[in-house]
Amino acid sequence: MSVGTTGGLLASAKATSVFKHEILRQYSTTFLAKVASRSEDNRVMVIDGFAGRGRHDDGTPGSAELFMQAAAALSGVRTAIRLFEKNRSDAERLSEVAAEYAAKGVDVTAECADISKVLETVVASADGMPLFLFLDPCGQNLPFDLTAKVLRDLRRGTWPPTEALLNLSADFTRRIGGTLEKGLDSAGIGTMDKVMGGAWWQAIALRVHADSGGGDWEAAADAVAYEYTRRLAAAAEMGGVLIPVRRKPENQPTYHLAFLTRSSHGQWVMADALAKARQVWLRFVGPQADDTQDALFEVDPIGDMLTYEQDAAMRRAKTRLKTLAARERKFSLIDQVLDAYGEDYAILTESNLGKVMADLVREGTLTHDKGKRLGQRIYTYAG
Repeated sequence: MSVGTTGGLLASAKATSVFKHEILRQYSTTFLAKVASRSEDNRVMVIDGFAGRGRHDDGTPGSAELFMQAAAALSGVRTAIRLFEKNRSDAERLSEVAAEYAAKGVDVTAECADISKVLETVVASADGMPLFLFLDPCGQNLPFDLTAKVLRDLRRGTWPPTEALLNLSADFTRRIGGTLEKGLDSAGIGTMDKVMGGAWWQAIALRVHADSGGGDWEAAADAVAYEYTRRLAAAAEMGGVLIPVRRKPENQPTYHLAFLTRSSHGQWVMADALAKARQVWLRFVGPQADDTQDALFEVDPIGDMLTYEQDAAMRRAKTRLKTLAARERKFSLIDQVLDAYGEDYAILTESNLGKVMADLVREGTLTHDKGKRLGQRIYTYAG
């Protein structure tokens, strides 16, 4: 399992939605087009289990509408979008938005329902189709046993592909960790046990909190999220990537995003989607106080900072890839995606990774076959 940018993702409360939505914008279109090209009748399903209203009051699209927009834009792909929201007033508004896209020919349904009660049924209806499962609640996510059962039993195997993106509330983990440390009886502890798939998280949270000096619960929340993702990925026989999301660099994560897939292609596409989403997010937030203290950032603070960050990531990647090449001798980037991106997963863009590979070829460290896209090229170590 991999952990994305350890520095977190710069965000305000509003920008957290900007980041998540940009991930979906970047990832969903690529995922739908790629998997549908190999699917029977070009069919694929998207499930948004906590779809909310579908569209914000200011007119900007929520996750549900972003999926509908992607489906509408891909005329050759038959996307079945299944939306669920248990709050009745939100579900009514969601249905209105869905009706707009249904009138355009999008196969979309919106239901006022608790996703935990219908998840097995709706996932079973995707039998034979690629599936993207998005679970982004405002509070705690679904019980571990239910999520693992669906991914393991109903979506076993590498084909058709299954991708899942889950939101894990770090704020909730910290609050319940504090309750646990004080020895208080809380319904939240029981809820956390169900989400985590047992009480194992309690010992980890208390131990890491104590080892970190007990000043805050950041390290404990990180450790719990990491272990949850590792356990869920193992139970579902999938690979996992965990991304901490922060309001500001110095803040504790507000939540973590856990991405699960059985495909290195999925990890490859998500790496670039996260990196691009992060840049959009940083642009949205604008310069922070520290960004303007260095002359390097005087003209275009965010642009200069992103250039500086990408240059640093490219230097690290070059060193990392030389080591990888010497070890593997012959490889493709997709087959080694997590090792190739390393600590720069969710930071380094695919285009800049391509520049690194081009430099290594130009220097004579690598050779590669011709005519294939970056991820599929076979590189050979030349010394």
